[in-house]
Amino acid sequence: MNNPYIYDLNIQRIYSIIHNLNKVNDINYILDLGCRDGSEAIQFSCAFPNAKIISVEANPNQIETIKSNIKNYSNIQIFNFGVSNKEEELDFNISSTINIGNSSFLKITGDYDDHEKMSFHTPIKVKTKRLDNFLKELQIPQVDILWMDIQGFEGKAIEGLGDYIKNVKILHSEVAYKEMYKNQLLFDKFDFCMLENGFHCIYRDYKHGDFWGDSIYLNSQKCIIQ
Repeated sequence: MNNPYIYDLNIQRIYSIIHNLNKVNDINYILDLGCRDGSEAIQFSCAFPNAKIISVEANPNQIETIKSNIKNYSNIQIFNFGVSNKEEELDFNISSTINIGNSSFLKITGDYDDHEKMSFHTPIKVKTKRLDNFLKELQIPQVDILWMDIQGFEGKAIEGLGDYIKNVKILHSEVAYKEMYKNQLLFDKFDFCMLENGFHCIYRDYKHGDFWGDSIYLNSQKCIIQ
C-alpha cells in the first residue's frame, strides 16, 4: 500500500504494515524523536492525518526551520529538548557540516569514514527530559508509533519512556553495528532490550560499510500479523 506523500522508505514500510494490519484507525499518537527539519513529521501527518504528532528536537538552532516547515500541518507539535533516562543538562555536540542530523550528546569515535568529513561547533548545554514525565504533562495516554533518529541515545530514550513502551505498536530506530559515537548502544544490546519489552525486529538493513542501518520493530502483544 503506497502513499504518494511518503518518500522515506521506512515511513512507507510502517504505513504499509499498519494498513495491512487494519490498524490505521488505531494510530492516534506518533512520537518523532530527532525531528531535524520536520520532514518525517510531515510525512507522518500525511500518512495518518487524524493522529497527533509530537516531535522532539534537541538542537535549538533547528527549531525555527522546523516551525516554518510544519506551519501548514496542524496535527504536528514541536518541542525543543533532549531525550534521556533522567532530567539533567548535558553537552550537545552540534555538527557544523551539511548533515546537521549528525549532532549528538555523544562524541564521535573517529572510526567511521564520514567522520573525516565532519566537524562540530563548541558543545552547548541542552536540557534532557524523561519521556514518560513529558508525555504525562501533555496528557498523552499512549504512543502508537515511535520514530527515533537520535544518534546513539536510543537506549536512554527507551528507558525514559517507562511504561509507555508497552503500548507502542511499531517502532523505527537507527541502529549501529559498530561504534560511531563513544559509548553508544550497539545493535545486539538494543535488539535484546527490544525483545525484553515484547518487540521483534521485522526489518533491518546495513549502510555505509556495515556501520549502521535502519530497523523496524513490531510489538508482539499489540500487533498480530495474520
